[in-house]
Amino acid sequence: MTESVSVEDKLNALKQQYLKSLPEKISDINQHWSACIKNQAIQDNLLETSLHKLAGSAGLYGEDTLGEIAREIEIALSNHSETLTSQDIQTIESKLEKLRNKISGLSA
Repeated sequence: MTESVSVEDKLNALKQQYLKSLPEKISDINQHWSACIKNQAIQDNLLETSLHKLAGSAGLYGEDTLGEIAREIEIALSNHSETLTSQDIQTIESKLEKLRNKISGLSA
């Protein structure tokens, strides 16, 4: 006889899979951010797209705070589509550190 897996168990498994994917997601975000700093400009939408996806998916898995942090960074980036000043970099880096810490806590 096969045991049926409950919907709750399936949802928990999906959330665990999502949480395990967060280190890779933050790694991608860090790489895109490094490219922005190197060029002192946001030259493509890869960083904003990654943050947008993270902001949206976090809410689906009940991680609203994570989504809010990602959305804050996305908005900060959208306000600076050209050259990044040292103040812009410092502000965004501070928000990214908050995101890294949140992800680190979730994936531990």
